[in-house]
Amino acid sequence: MDEQQPQISPEIQDLVAKTAQYKAELTSIQVDDPRIDGTVAVREPHSVLPNVVVSVQYNIANCPIIGRDLRGDTINYYNPPQYRALEGTGPKALGQDQLRELNDIEPESDGQDTHQISVKQDLEPLEDGREIGNTTVKELAETGRDVHDKEKLTDKQEKGDWWFIGMRVVRGPDWQGGNEDGGCGCVGTVVPVQDVESKSRIWVRWDSGVLAEYRSGREGGQFDLRIYDNAQRGVKHELVDCDGCSERGVVGIRWKCLQCDDYDLCHRCYNECRHDQRHPFMRIDEPGDEPGVEVPCRLGAKRFTAFGIFAGAKVVRGPDWKWQAHEGAIGSVGTVTEIEKHETADSSRTSYRSLVKVQWAAGNSNYYRRGFEGQMDLQYFKKASNGEFFIEHLPTLDATTCSSLFEIGDKVRLRDIDLTQLKDIQEEHYGWVEKIKNASPCVKNGNLLIQSAIVGDDSEVKEILTNHPDVANYQNQQGVTALHLAAHHGHLDVVHALVEGNAPLEQQDTYGDTALMFAAVGNKPDVVQYLLLVGSNPNTSEERGLTPLHAAAGQANDKCVQALLSSQVQKCDVNSQDINGDTPLLIAIGRPGDNKAMLGLLIEHTTDDGLRLLNHIGFNSLHYAAYHGKKYAVEKILKRLPSMINIAKRDGFTALHLAATNGYTEIVKTLLKQENCDISARTVLKRQTARDLAVEASHQECINILDAHGSLQK
Repeated sequence: MDEQQPQISPEIQDLVAKTAQYKAELTSIQVDDPRIDGTVAVREPHSVLPNVVVSVQYNIANCPIIGRDLRGDTINYYNPPQYRALEGTGPKALGQDQLRELNDIEPESDGQDTHQISVKQDLEPLEDGREIGNTTVKELAETGRDVHDKEKLTDKQEKGDWWFIGMRVVRGPDWQGGNEDGGCGCVGTVVPVQDVESKSRIWVRWDSGVLAEYRSGREGGQFDLRIYDNAQRGVKHELVDCDGCSERGVVGIRWKCLQCDDYDLCHRCYNECRHDQRHPFMRIDEPGDEPGVEVPCRLGAKRFTAFGIFAGAKVVRGPDWKWQAHEGAIGSVGTVTEIEKHETADSSRTSYRSLVKVQWAAGNSNYYRRGFEGQMDLQYFKKASNGEFFIEHLPTLDATTCSSLFEIGDKVRLRDIDLTQLKDIQEEHYGWVEKIKNASPCVKNGNLLIQSAIVGDDSEVKEILTNHPDVANYQNQQGVTALHLAAHHGHLDVVHALVEGNAPLEQQDTYGDTALMFAAVGNKPDVVQYLLLVGSNPNTSEERGLTPLHAAAGQANDKCVQALLSSQVQKCDVNSQDINGDTPLLIAIGRPGDNKAMLGLLIEHTTDDGLRLLNHIGFNSLHYAAYHGKKYAVEKILKRLPSMINIAKRDGFTALHLAATNGYTEIVKTLLKQENCDISARTVLKRQTARDLAVEASHQECINILDAHGSLQK
């Protein structure tokens, strides 16, 4: 089959051409007599010296990347045709009087140009903590609107929809949102209405940070969402204990067995398949909802894996962040270690599973909101799994049947309340913030660059790089650069500006991730294409041996997979194995769901030897596809290499054994259709055939198929 190359957009082609032209016009200059830990920077034309680009040295002692004497090193700068560069570099190139006029304020020891910074320090913050003019705090810019705008919009919330705010949701039966949620199984939080024009819809902030609106029954009975967890709203069945884990007072959705007397499970135990899966259950969403909604038995029911901000997830600042520099440097990545409840003095207002504890690289840890009152302080950089769940057993988010919380007291406002009392109330909800006049803005050049890259401010990025070109290399405490973050967020113009500013393409963070890896994880195929075209190495692996192709396959980012496989500058090693011996194909096979487009691409590009490669537990690609029930992958692999049909693992299990023991009837049929499929092959330890394993697991349909095939062979 002819390989279909992904189209390279005119925008990317133009940026690549500009980058090539820019690199060709770079001029190298030598550092002349710098101070210890000093370097040079290219300044804009100065009013005293028109038509001149002057190289001036300044101290960057606190920059973690530059910790050495740069004497004799070279740096690159762009010399526009209308300017001329002074001969020589550094202070010696100018007379002392001219130098004083040009750089009349001695640089501070932290590398900041005090003249420029004094302008920002003279600005008075507004009451909401923002500075005037072009120095608006980027944390507010990242949310797209400030906190006061949200407060005004919440007045327009549909009555009753407040009932859902804070709840955790997943895709519903009528989902039409593509992969904007991050993929099937990804979890989000219901937030207050964000647009008065769409107040009849439910708004969700996905754990990735994406914000979108959805139907909840008001538009032709269409339901885009299901409720994954309602514990954030304080739901607790006080007098019901979980018979699976002995939790006292089931929190969130309660599951009651219809076949056993007085047997209840909490939401986690139900999804972990505690108790007999053949027993039907009643779902009780709220106390007082008895008898509840009957759901079919779990045996054979559709399951998906929940992904999002759970224990083990890597997270960064999110849209509702308000904690200033808790995490250290802006752009730092933290690890979620615990999921907690938010308690108040009034136990009736407790919100369960709505806070997460995050450990930052600097060693400190704090709690942050993940659903509490619809607020998301974080968004994931790398999502984590919370195990599988029975998606069709979850309730749909139906706003048409919701009672209005505010019919009584709708007109009550906290307008004339005593200020001290209001402060007490707000502090319980993380809400009281004094004027932030004493909160110093982030003035470190490297952090400013990272901040601007996160929000996609390419003009600010260019200005910073013009004045301080060395910060293109700046890494925060976890080794993350502005290029990493711009790539992850898909800000192509910023990525282009950083590449032209000599940001290193192969710089790795503390986990070994490059900017290309960040783009692949973030599902930004345009950025992946651009970085490949300007020279990024697609085969650089991180600490666990994962390449960008592994990451894209693991996230089911099929467009990024296609971009990586189609790289013409440097070929992508599709057979690369991580520390577990898994290739990108094995990782894709092991994902929930059946992404045929991505599986087809990976199988097509994987070599014959790659298809036969074993991971560290002895699975080849056919074994793994049979084990995970991926019929499409089984068919494609056998079409390529029919000789793999009877290859056995070290324990004697063939693909037929694996399919039979797991009850994958269609795969058993597919395998038996292959010429020379050995139905009598036996395992090493117990000498079992595929039929023996099907009998042991009570997979009657598989038994019947194997028996029918065996009788035909006689």
